[in-house]
Amino acid sequence: MRSKTKRMQKRLVKLILGITMLFLVAGGALRVRSQSSDEITVDDASYRRMEKEYLGEVKRLLGEEGFENSGVTLTKEYKEDGTRDYQLLIHHKGIRRLSEPERQALQEELSGISFPVPGCRFFHKFLIEGNA
Repeated sequence: MRSKTKRMQKRLVKLILGITMLFLVAGGALRVRSQSSDEITVDDASYRRMEKEYLGEVKRLLGEEGFENSGVTLTKEYKEDGTRDYQLLIHHKGIRRLSEPERQALQEELSGISFPVPGCRFFHKFLIEGNA
């Protein structure tokens, strides 16, 4: 009975070691592949952090222009090459009151906010009556 328990324990230890090795090898292979690539790879957590910083800059600029508490929605589309296209939808009743040239000037200012990942594109849209 005792030898049977020892054999089961040894099998369990071997199984755990095997699974651990599998994860380590798979993780190492992924790391090597990403390091040998010529392209910059950015993980999802880094994208989320950069998106949050970008939205903070947008809201800061809108606040400086007199549009505090603007509604800002950022949607993204994932591209096959790993880059993303973003649409920034902004709503504030004060923006509705601007003339078209004033809105274009504000849109140009927003386009001047940089995003650190090359290849990502931003499209800015103001939500005003009739263009939802």
